Amino acid sequence: MDPNQPRSESTHNPKDLPRWLWIGLVPLPALIMLVAGLVDMDVYEALRRKEGPIEWATAGVLPFGIFAAIVAFRRRAVFPAKWLGAWMIICACGMFYFMGEELSWGQHIFKWEAPDAIKEINRQDETNLHNINTFLGRKPKYVIELWTIVGCMAVPLIRKMRSNKPDPRTSAGPWFWPTLVCLPTAIMAQVVYAPTRIARRMYEDEPGWLRLSELQELYFAIALVLYTASIAVRAGSMPKPEAPTTQNESE
Repeated sequence: MDPNQPRSESTHNPKDLPRWLWIGLVPLPALIMLVAGLVDMDVYEALRRKEGPIEWATAGVLPFGIFAAIVAFRRRAVFPAKWLGAWMIICACGMFYFMGEELSWGQHIFKWEAPDAIKEINRQDETNLHNINTFLGRKPKYVIELWTIVGCMAVPLIRKMRSNKPDPRTSAGPWFWPTLVCLPTAIMAQVVYAPTRIARRMYEDEPGWLRLSELQELYFAIALVLYTASIAVRAGSMPKPEAPTTQNESE
């Protein structure tokens, strides 16, 4: 493609995920929890408990993100930088680790008993890493939360206000940074955990029913899925780079 030719709207703004997906469906988990809490606290507790439906939903959505990352990797020819293909593999591995930790690497499915060596260091007798110590349990979550605040909220809004938008054919930024499709999910991840943060400041031992960490983790997972799915869809809507012509063909 001749760089001197005017950019087409479809090339400069490749097709992204439909709004009904990243706006319409995102509030549903929080609404379900809210309705359950108003109608029946037993149902609410069953939903939010560890190894409950919310945690299973977190593990259930992540394979879609892994698949999307693999699809995006297969479409890497449209990326303006080679490292973006490697980044998709890193994202897929990260989501696989996230899913494995949520399921305690199969323990929640097959109901095996953790080995004695694991029990000695894991405070919940589970075959996972995030319950071994606070570093492994909290630091990865802090990283994802920072990514949702900066990458999914601040960056898309700043880029939306800019008049000069980077060309995805030549700039890696539009591919590395999330688009607006992740914004509602990132906002929900903060909103649903706000009662927990407030309760911890108000009470020495906050009420258990306000602990909504599992719901926040679900929204973190949804944000990751939307991120890789957006890249895969946009990569699929971009025209493939033209192969360089030989001298004989150009004459």
